[in-house]
Amino acid sequence: MKWRCTVAALLLIVVTAIPILAQRGAARPQVTPPDGPVWQVLRKNCSGCHGIDDNAFHALDRAGWQSLLEAKHKDRKVVLTGNDQELLLDWLVSKFGPASRPFP
Repeated sequence: MKWRCTVAALLLIVVTAIPILAQRGAARPQVTPPDGPVWQVLRKNCSGCHGIDDNAFHALDRAGWQSLLEAKHKDRKVVLTGNDQELLLDWLVSKFGPASRPFP
């Protein structure tokens, strides 16, 4: 009888701990890719090295995004110019601008 209580207590602990442990597994944000031209810019210039979910860790204005992109890519051969740069910056500010809440 005593072992049944011990087994029941252990089972209760495990069942209670599973949802808590599952929440800890969410270490990355889930970002829905944009459609159209912005997605083409991301595929061509960004997603070969990192996912778009990396952007969710920031909440920056346009100048902040421009500065971050330049700093992160200064030693790489990724150079965005013209319309591609404008499209990407517009999307970043609309999705991860100062009014957004960055992923912890």
